[in-house]
Amino acid sequence: RTWSDTSKKTFDTNESKAADDGIIYEGFELHEDGLTDIQKASLAGIRTLAKMSPSLEFHVYQSIVENGRKYAVVNGKKIYTPNGFFRNGNEIYLDINAGKGTMGAMLYTASHEVVHFIAENSFEDFQALADFLFEHYGENNVPVDALIRREIDKLKRGYKAEDKAVPDEKVLYMKAYEEMVANA
Repeated sequence: RTWSDTSKKTFDTNESKAADDGIIYEGFELHEDGLTDIQKASLAGIRTLAKMSPSLEFHVYQSIVENGRKYAVVNGKKIYTPNGFFRNGNEIYLDINAGKGTMGAMLYTASHEVVHFIAENSFEDFQALADFLFEHYGENNVPVDALIRREIDKLKRGYKAEDKAVPDEKVLYMKAYEEMVANA
């Protein structure tokens, strides 16, 4: 994972701008000439998703780095987020800096968050995706239980790092199950 240099950005936490491209820019003005080719390609993909999915809101923000951790500032509230997050049933937030490296993490994060949208809004479709994934994993001897256990451990660490109460095992399992499908 590449952490970006955030010292050269302008960031106003009280400002959101909806652009003509279907993306809402949170706290910064987009200047494409300063973006990497990966960031430009990722934004092009997200613009296409925004056009095809009018029920989704795509928000792009610039992360801030504090003590080695990446945060988004949305509506004046600091939110720990490695590359993006999903909230309010139809809002996908993506870090413009997630696509700065060579991995295209911004577009990967968009697809990950779309899976959370599907899980929340159409459990049948989410389950069909999960069933397909588990069938594929089974054919390739991928240890699904170990993957879910790893996600549970990551979730627990995240709750503790944020000083939040850790949910019970059933809730953790369901969150980890969804994360594992979204990560595929």
